[in-house]
Amino acid sequence: MLFRHFWRHLIKSLFQRKTIGTLYFTLLLFGFTVAQGQSDIAKIIFKTASRGYQGSIIFTSDSIIRREASGTIQPKIKSISNTSQQWNNMVSLLENLDITNIGSLQSASKNRAVDAAHHSSIIITTAVGNSYQHNFDNEEPHPKLKALMEQISLYWRKSAE
Repeated sequence: MLFRHFWRHLIKSLFQRKTIGTLYFTLLLFGFTVAQGQSDIAKIIFKTASRGYQGSIIFTSDSIIRREASGTIQPKIKSISNTSQQWNNMVSLLENLDITNIGSLQSASKNRAVDAAHHSSIIITTAVGNSYQHNFDNEEPHPKLKALMEQISLYWRKSAE
């Protein structure tokens, strides 16, 4: 509804010879909206699983929660605090990526389809609750998410200590 009203107003203004001012305002508003998208990330989740094993690590602005479960053994859960600098570093790795399209990114292989590899996913959740997921084998996501995966792996190892 808001977009329909916005576009109607834009077209009307363009035809009323306010072209340059309206166009400048539109570009400024659109740029601000796109820039705001990355700062609205509320949670980054990495999940991995294979036959008999499940692991996940959840990053928020103030905590990192690691969970591992193997077979019927009671899951191990470890929570550590996350600093704003660590969080900002994680989020900055997504700056040049449209998170709404990560589900359409192709992974390096699809062995998970025949149960020959760990099934993994990165899930990015926004402050308004929208979630976007990329699925891949092992720890080999699409190249656009490689730097984020490396950071996740670093925290995975640190949280095991």
